[in-house]
Amino acid sequence: MSLRIVHMSDLHVRSDARLPDQAATLRAVVDEAIGYHPDLWLITGDLYGRTVPHRSTPLERATLHPEVVRMAEVAPVVVIAGNHDDDEDILGLQHLRGNHPIHVITSAQRLTVETMGGPVALYCLPYPTKRSLVGDHPMSLSEAQQAIEERLAGLLGCWRHEIRKGRLECPEMPHVFLFHGVIAGTKMSGGEVMRDDEITLSRADVDALPFDYGAVGHPHLRQELAERCWAPSSLWRNDYSETDPKGWHLVDIAETLSELTADPFYEEGFTTYREEDDRQACTVRRMLSPCRTFHTIEVEWGDVGGLPGWITPPPDLSPCRDAEVRVRLQVGEAWVGSCPWGELLTAIRAAGAVRLAPERRVIPSQRVRAPAVAAAETSEAKMQAFWETLEPPPTGAEREAAIGALRELEGR
Repeated sequence: MSLRIVHMSDLHVRSDARLPDQAATLRAVVDEAIGYHPDLWLITGDLYGRTVPHRSTPLERATLHPEVVRMAEVAPVVVIAGNHDDDEDILGLQHLRGNHPIHVITSAQRLTVETMGGPVALYCLPYPTKRSLVGDHPMSLSEAQQAIEERLAGLLGCWRHEIRKGRLECPEMPHVFLFHGVIAGTKMSGGEVMRDDEITLSRADVDALPFDYGAVGHPHLRQELAERCWAPSSLWRNDYSETDPKGWHLVDIAETLSELTADPFYEEGFTTYREEDDRQACTVRRMLSPCRTFHTIEVEWGDVGGLPGWITPPPDLSPCRDAEVRVRLQVGEAWVGSCPWGELLTAIRAAGAVRLAPERRVIPSQRVRAPAVAAAETSEAKMQAFWETLEPPPTGAEREAAIGALRELEGR
């Protein structure tokens, strides 16, 4: 048999100014993916929001639900929970109706899904937490860590046995691993933050699972995390630090390479795995998402040879077209009045920016003569040294009041 999978992840649909962009991008991705006639859809977590966990709003559901129904009209849909997902919230997806079932997985389990290409065995591990693995039993940090490692090792060992047994019973059936979380060596995109206490799978343990394709969510950066185990990236950028391309995966699995798609196997963004003793052949094709680009402009205005001017002149504005643009200005306090800040923002809008995020940092004119302040041994002496840098300096009455307040704060 030959199985075609669409794998997408980390949608983070949310009710803010970007929701129309997300809706348009998701619709375009589903349109394109339907054209490839998939047998199965996989969504590996983080469907809504950025809080942990996030309860979806009516607007967010109104954006995502119709697209999930469109997917289910074509093929079965399997969703696993991510760290941003509220389990009860995303379980509501199961009540949507299409021609094919929608499976929402909130705890570790194996299931077999019937597709137009035949049955496929799925090994699903939603975002792992201490509670989901070892419950709420009181234990020390080291005891919890040991219990978690033992629980995961036992689970993956059981799945490894089930895959090998399944190969003997039904050699043509594909085996696919779904995971939302961290595998050792995972790289994050831009401003993504990985918690210190996140439960991490070792790459060796994942490599030992002889699945045909591993579908991973959580990192927003596309990468291969273990043998045949891929994070496709998020569908769109979530902040200005995510400058990497965004997209999804089109995956084909068959018993032999000759049965797979006739597309060129070694084009850019196309990875091919030949059949092995314990794995079927597989191709992983990167599909780019038509999402909005984010662009950052950093400029500085100030003293240029005694006259106000651009220390860092504005760059080419052509990348601003149809983009979200963050504009960072640094300007000396003495030059704020002469800075053509408004004109710059107007020019960026005229260049086609969809949204602007202006950030202006004003550098104070007064500078401390660091050596004198540093040499002073007490707070009062440091204050006196600082006053000597001011023009005009404080009056006697102002100095007396400030010193009195300082002494009161210090309890003298």
